[in-house]
Amino acid sequence: MFRSLIAVGVLALAAVPSLLLAGAKKAPNVAVQFVLQADQRDGTPFVRPIQWQGRVVYVSKISVVTEHDFTGLFPYRAADGSFAAAFRLNDPGRLALQTISVAKRGGRMYAIVNGRVVTPIAIDRIVSDGIISIPLGLTELEIRGLGDRIPVMPEAKKAGGL
Repeated sequence: MFRSLIAVGVLALAAVPSLLLAGAKKAPNVAVQFVLQADQRDGTPFVRPIQWQGRVVYVSKISVVTEHDFTGLFPYRAADGSFAAAFRLNDPGRLALQTISVAKRGGRMYAIVNGRVVTPIAIDRIVSDGIISIPLGLTELEIRGLGDRIPVMPEAKKAGGL
């Protein structure tokens, strides 16, 4: 019995490297959040500092929308060579974006991907179509990770997207 336990253990250990390699090929989960720029005095428990281009910017701890609100993905190549993406939002996400685009017009949001500040986004118009974009700064691995969980919009496939 002892020998059979050792044999099972050896087989299990032999399988570990192949399991690790199989896991390495899969694109990682990608967390995306859009947060509003805030004033440091807006309420310390609800505001946090982030670094953007060598300076400290304060943002809300509460996201406007996250990847959980995405129902469609339109990835494309940005002008700077990085990747970009437009996201179609579900009804709660669309309503949140529309409300913020009215209430905070003239303000700014920041796109944060896996804890990394990607880009600021000006709130310069009312957004009622339920589409929000990250215009640059995404990596191919991040796009693939999003594409594994969010349906790629048919328009993206026609345009040569993922």
